[in-house]
Amino acid sequence: ETRLGAVAGEFPCINPNFVGRKAEFGYIARDGLLGSLQQWQYPPIGITYDAIVKHELATGEVVDTWDCSGSGLHLFEPQFVPREEEDGGGSGKEDDGFLVLFATDAKRDKSFFVILDASDLASGPAAMIEVPQSQKVCSGLHGCWIPLAKNGLKMEGAT
Repeated sequence: ETRLGAVAGEFPCINPNFVGRKAEFGYIARDGLLGSLQQWQYPPIGITYDAIVKHELATGEVVDTWDCSGSGLHLFEPQFVPREEEDGGGSGKEDDGFLVLFATDAKRDKSFFVILDASDLASGPAAMIEVPQSQKVCSGLHGCWIPLAKNGLKMEGAT
């Protein structure tokens, strides 16, 4: 094992079309309290995630970041959703897709479903969809993305 850069984070993901193959990019949720691994101490006080970071896996270099520090947003586990190639306009490039995740705004007491363009994190969300207040997302949520069409699943009312 080798440390990948100096950014503390969790929930790594890559484009699922590259699982088992050499991937160029990896994405993590950055730990907002620990930040740099040079400042890490045990035991950690608590963990909040304040950025989504894109690494070049060969070098460990941070090549893109959506930074929410200071905004009140607490981010959850990102999942990579590839853009479909055939009829979805996808290019087949490794970072052609979206990162989807939930975020909670502690200042406004609201939760959001966030969609980021994986090739341009710094531009911020392509969409932030507010979750109804009665369904606020609790801290620590984990998830995975399962495409409906590829798994024979059907969702009532989905087209």
